[in-house]
Amino acid sequence: MLDQVTISLTLELTSALHTGTGEFKTLGELRPGWPGIEDDKKSSLVATLARDHQGNPYIQGNPYIPSTTFKGCLRSACSENGWPPDEIASLFGVITDHDEERGQMGSLLFGNGWLVGGPTSDDLKLPFYSQDQASFIATRVAIDGQTGRAKDEALYKTEMIPPGLHFSFQLTYLGDLKTGGKSSLSRLLGLLKHHGLNLGKGTAKGYGSLCLKSLDGVVCKTFDPDEFIIQRSEENLPIALFQPASSSSLAKILDLTCQGPFLVMDPYRQPSAEVEDQQQRKNILSPELIRENEPHLPATSLMGVLRSRLDWLVQLKALRDEQTVEPDDPCKVLKADEEPRALGPTERLFGVTGWRGLVRINSLTLLDCGQEVSAPRVALDRFTCGPVDGALFFTKAFMGVKYRLELGLEDRAGYGADNQGDKEHFQELISSLITDGLRLGHGGNHGYGWFQVEEVGNA
Repeated sequence: MLDQVTISLTLELTSALHTGTGEFKTLGELRPGWPGIEDDKKSSLVATLARDHQGNPYIQGNPYIPSTTFKGCLRSACSENGWPPDEIASLFGVITDHDEERGQMGSLLFGNGWLVGGPTSDDLKLPFYSQDQASFIATRVAIDGQTGRAKDEALYKTEMIPPGLHFSFQLTYLGDLKTGGKSSLSRLLGLLKHHGLNLGKGTAKGYGSLCLKSLDGVVCKTFDPDEFIIQRSEENLPIALFQPASSSSLAKILDLTCQGPFLVMDPYRQPSAEVEDQQQRKNILSPELIRENEPHLPATSLMGVLRSRLDWLVQLKALRDEQTVEPDDPCKVLKADEEPRALGPTERLFGVTGWRGLVRINSLTLLDCGQEVSAPRVALDRFTCGPVDGALFFTKAFMGVKYRLELGLEDRAGYGADNQGDKEHFQELISSLITDGLRLGHGGNHGYGWFQVEEVGNA
């Protein structure tokens, strides 16, 4: 007997996602006619999203999730959650480069993830957000791990899908349900529901988080080769029966509270229309928002600060022990024949090219947006340290902001990572955050973005 099970499901995006094709366009091409992008410097190249074809009357050129991306990330998630290699090979297949070994086709077939909507998003205030394009444009800068400051000429822009949107997928299973197929499918869907999935660019920085929103239908077709007939039946697999996949990862829940002013600057956001003077508009520094009066803390900014903090702790410990440790090098490349043990602690935990970091942001939630304030400041002359005439400007910020962060450490000891040592460094990082807090966003040297960190518990 041969079963063909087609499963229709909807996944919800819980954090921003970038699935690109390697193509770039200028900001002016992506957002033609938008104010504030006439300057050539602001029309720099943007990494674009993969989109479906506009020629099809049923497809509107929306962002989509390629089936290969979904399959590869789901396979990695199964492996990282301790699934037996034989079961993974049976579901996802095996590719071999050796002539004497034969590959194996997987019993699971994957379709693309099509955008099917989600909660209304017309109130989003993310930078250059377009509801028609279902995307916004994130502007970030690479951080020097040695100094903790922005690297020169390291500004980059990425087109992102905002959180809250829904994507529809179809999975097809070919095999025998009675010989473990049903159990594997239930565990697979349970993993999506209880553990979630991270895909696309920047997964270690909290981007690309998906979870199972709904199971829309399961259709089973059974083929009897003896009688050459196909029996059609619908089988209900209730989500309540799905068992979460086992996971040995370590996760901490932290509350980040900033009593003073905090903002991440949005260089493209225009002040409100009530400011009529154009010169005065230029002298207003505006915060990056998620929605109206909701300050945005990009996951990339947070992960950059955490990486710098851990590298500082590692260097400080080596200095006390009179040892020499190579500083963190985010640009390092781990070759295929090299072991992850060759990487430094910070490189293992936060990743380099060829090795995905073990630390990941499972969730980052705004608990309290605080109160918006506007603080006047004046630019100082570098030589005289006196105020510059006519250099008064205003900074819009938020007081009393509070975020909840779930920070996890994956267990990948089987991949050559120093599991016990990585856990110790992770715990040292958490202890340092609780003791010394964090400085995030704009103006850290002027008292902006000083966060206190409190551990709420284990996830």
